[in-house]
Amino acid sequence: MCQGGTVQIRGTTGARYTLSPVTQSHSGQYQCEAQRGDPPRSSQRSDPVTLTVSEGRPKPALTREPAGEIFEGDTVTLSCVVEGGSGGWRYLWYKDRQGAPVYQTDSSSGTGAGYTISAAALSHSGEYWCGAGRGRNTSYSQYSDPIWVNVTALFSRVTLTASPGATVKEGEALNLTCEAAVNKTPRPELHYTIVRDGEPVTNSTDSALYSIASTEKSHTGSYTCAVESQGVKKSSQELQIELQSKITNPS
Repeated sequence: MCQGGTVQIRGTTGARYTLSPVTQSHSGQYQCEAQRGDPPRSSQRSDPVTLTVSEGRPKPALTREPAGEIFEGDTVTLSCVVEGGSGGWRYLWYKDRQGAPVYQTDSSSGTGAGYTISAAALSHSGEYWCGAGRGRNTSYSQYSDPIWVNVTALFSRVTLTASPGATVKEGEALNLTCEAAVNKTPRPELHYTIVRDGEPVTNSTDSALYSIASTEKSHTGSYTCAVESQGVKKSSQELQIELQSKITNPS
């Protein structure tokens, strides 16, 4: 029966009222009161509780920051939001396939409605989904629409070249140049290391050049160079430097 815009629910037993199956028509504010005695005397009404029943399972919205191109070493954040706003959701993250939550590593973490990749690697490329669950028996939302994360190599090639060549005459000048093909604009700061037989001979953020004014036997060996930026490090192939001895004319 209706009184003052409310509906009185009769026929309930005990202190529990169960809705099964729940429908959108059950949305509204609920209060309870208790009675005892004969004739019955009623308690005050409880504070109201609002029940909102959505149509079907809600579908989360998934967004990505940054929205533009992503390079190795960048930070990527995915955000998952269940439209309609009721709290209490526990979010799950999926990569490349639905059904098995994504494995989190030292460089990725899921906290609430956000999933952060703190140091993007090429292996992080792929399609991502999110889903959400809540309630004692875990009622799940739909999956979100997928979002694509494509991680581009920060620098795709590192080379070490020798001038005038890999074979030099004793006492001749030798220049070794380390170069990286950088894909990101603006170009990030690069750190160069040139190594001979496993030992660094130069470390620099200013120059990729290692110059020897006058070569001698100690300068021979196997050289490589490494370039590092944003936590990404790549090395060149080995370059063998050989020395030709001076030919002394007989007196």
